Amino acid sequence: MDPIIVLVVSNIVVFIAALGGGAIGAILTNRYTQNQDKRKKEKEVIEELSRLAVKVRNNVNAYLSVGLYAPPPDFEASDLLLQMMILANLYLPSLSSNIEAFSKTVLKVKELRGRTSLKPDEYGSRVEIRPDDYDQVVESFNKSLSDLMHSLQELAQKTR
Repeated sequence: MDPIIVLVVSNIVVFIAALGGGAIGAILTNRYTQNQDKRKKEKEVIEELSRLAVKVRNNVNAYLSVGLYAPPPDFEASDLLLQMMILANLYLPSLSSNIEAFSKTVLKVKELRGRTSLKPDEYGSRVEIRPDDYDQVVESFNKSLSDLMHSLQELAQKTR
């Protein structure tokens, strides 16, 4: 075979290999960057969900700590829960069931106040009478919050 043809064919093979290697390198770099961006976004969402869960907890605790004699503080948990559901559905669907369970317990806590009443005692003072399931509802809320925070911590560790 003619040395010029061999040289041309070998140069074509080298050129094609270089193009292929460059394309593969670009694809791998792009995938790595996308994975990094996805992890960064997930980490931001986890931080936001944790922040919102703490706000809900504080709101619920303030709501429960005020007696019936005082007007209850604004119960802003519904908007916070909606934000949490949207974030989970968009970025972390695996958390949707945890957030849904958490939301249900928060709404049950809100209902407690409507079922709490004031009754006069034997001395003429008014005493707050809580529903029979008060402690159970509060415990359920605390457990769902704990479960949600635990799931968020596990996800945070996976995104490292």
